[in-house]
Amino acid sequence: MRCRVDRTKLAAVKTAGDVDAALQAALDDIARGRITPSEGEMISNVSEKRRKAIETIELARRLEKLESAPEARDKSD
Repeated sequence: MRCRVDRTKLAAVKTAGDVDAALQAALDDIARGRITPSEGEMISNVSEKRRKAIETIELARRLEKLESAPEARDKSD
């Protein structure tokens, strides 16, 4: 089965807020009949994977920053 999701205009997803906007756009498109619920679900699944990647990257940055702080180095000695 071929989906029409490529017709849906999705903005670049770089932040959690962008994920929220993409999901809202998908919901709006479902409500207007522009895409099917299954196509919306596909967008939702991809968006959730992107959200997890964004979250993982952000947590890794925060952890690295904490571990490189002078207080953290002093405690590890």
